Amino acid sequence: KKSGKDYDQHLLRENSLFVNGGKPFQDDNRYCKVSAPACAKVKRQIDKALWSWWTDLPWLNLEVARRMLAKVGKVKREEVKSWRDVAQQLRFPRFEYISYQMFTMMHEGWDIVDVTNITLEAKWGSYLEDPQFNSRLAELKPMWASAETVYRVEDGKILEFDPEEPPLLIFHVDHENLRYSFGETPYKVMWELLLLELLKRHKRKDYAEDNIH
Repeated sequence: KKSGKDYDQHLLRENSLFVNGGKPFQDDNRYCKVSAPACAKVKRQIDKALWSWWTDLPWLNLEVARRMLAKVGKVKREEVKSWRDVAQQLRFPRFEYISYQMFTMMHEGWDIVDVTNITLEAKWGSYLEDPQFNSRLAELKPMWASAETVYRVEDGKILEFDPEEPPLLIFHVDHENLRYSFGETPYKVMWELLLLELLKRHKRKDYAEDNIH
């Protein structure tokens, strides 16, 4: 019987092929294009279905992204005039941000930590999208969280966020009956005040305050 794990592993393999020249990661490392330990990290992610999409706010280093596109696109970075042109020649996999994560494991010394003992297993997607009751994902101090996660915190079903380092953003705000989408909710008001204060501190004038409230 197929499960979410099978689906996630398929997507992980798809991304691994993108960063490894179309070759799979195998136990004997026959297609490993870097060091064996680096390839082992990616294979471990696939084997254990360590789903890393949206487990935190997706960010990237543009220099690393250039190195990845140059390697995958088989071009010399110093000769590239338009990275858009390079990208247009590539067939990106689904959930392509995982490719970037795998590239950093293979070439930049990064790794992925299995935090299942803290977050509990994800029912689907990432553990931040629909966390199980009693999850302690707040211990990881995520930079963003889903509407479902915030609601479970408020309902006392999972560990509360650190009040000193709460998530910066809430995603999936169209879920939970739009609970976090409209004005007058504490989160939206807090974000409005923070954004306005930052704009004023940086002496920005290219905004209308009425458009933020």
